[in-house]
Amino acid sequence: MTMHTPGPWVVHQELHYEAFVVAGAYPYGSTICRLEDEPREGTREANARLIAAAPDLLGALEQIRGFASVMDESNWRDIKLHIQRQCSMIDKAEGK
Repeated sequence: MTMHTPGPWVVHQELHYEAFVVAGAYPYGSTICRLEDEPREGTREANARLIAAAPDLLGALEQIRGFASVMDESNWRDIKLHIQRQCSMIDKAEGK
């Protein structure tokens, strides 16, 4: 059973407080975390993006685990397609 706030999670910036907030997307909308005191410039936003990507990354790893249990040469094309999707999730986490 999933105990975390369901994805997708989104990042938004609070301009008045110079903070980045990670929140569950509508209809959940609850704040997951708020990043405001980071030692290096740009770290807050990068950390927020990585945290927001967590539900997608967890889903990708769960798919890979499923593929590993049934992998044979006949389904390599499907595996390649799913790996490409996982790579796009990495890009999302990196803000690309």
